[in-house]
Amino acid sequence: MNTVQKIALEPEKSVTSSNTVVDDTALNFNKTITDRGIRKEIVRPRMLCEALADSVRERILSHEPGLRPGSLIDECRLASCYGVARSHVRDALKILASEDLVEFRARQGYIVASLTRRDLVQIFDILESLENLAVRRAALAFMQIPEGQNFYCDLLGAAGDRHLLDLVSRLFIKLRLALGQSFDAPEILPSSTFQSSLRDLIAKGVVDKALRLMAHYEIERRDKGLALFAEQTLSFDQGNAGQAHEAVLPQQFDEIDQISDAGNIFRAGAI
Repeated sequence: MNTVQKIALEPEKSVTSSNTVVDDTALNFNKTITDRGIRKEIVRPRMLCEALADSVRERILSHEPGLRPGSLIDECRLASCYGVARSHVRDALKILASEDLVEFRARQGYIVASLTRRDLVQIFDILESLENLAVRRAALAFMQIPEGQNFYCDLLGAAGDRHLLDLVSRLFIKLRLALGQSFDAPEILPSSTFQSSLRDLIAKGVVDKALRLMAHYEIERRDKGLALFAEQTLSFDQGNAGQAHEAVLPQQFDEIDQISDAGNIFRAGAI
């Protein structure tokens, strides 16, 4: 099979035909550049609907205009911007619906899922229980958590339960849906000081102090997360009042011509 040619994506990402089969790396974001304030990425996709789903998922979790929680997704505009048939967009949205990121409503279409404050509180409750379980197990085993950028994953891995990381990852997706890019705010992420202190306590097997330190961080994260959520909810409500139909993706850039060309290539089966 011929090597798949890399092509430019919609203003930010690219996809290829549903018949394309590539290497095991599947969807691989190789490069991110900034050009006129637009994030552009080169990808090696697996299937068209999967690559579309990955692209739209990232936009939903980033709260991009037209793809914010509660927004009605304009499938025709989305298909036009990607240069693909509407049926491919539908297939991608079905994937996202299976992940509870979008919802289908009769006589309306697909809508980006939204969470309430109560939902967020319940997510924090479950997340904190899992985190405390991981800390307790790691401390009882006197685990040595290595220094590095993967502290959180290493902490969950130190608990010796392969299901923990999967469960926490699913909760993180929910938090990103609710908070968008605010999820990466310094007040939300564990500080280097916290990481170092918790790492030492776990290595020494001081369970109670490790749990108290974790609880202190969890309280601060919850308070900040709920405050950010309230601010965003108010902002979205005000924005929706003035814009009944937001554009899903910007069309005023030259790159849109490249997207259309890419779509023509897909349909012609040239790749």
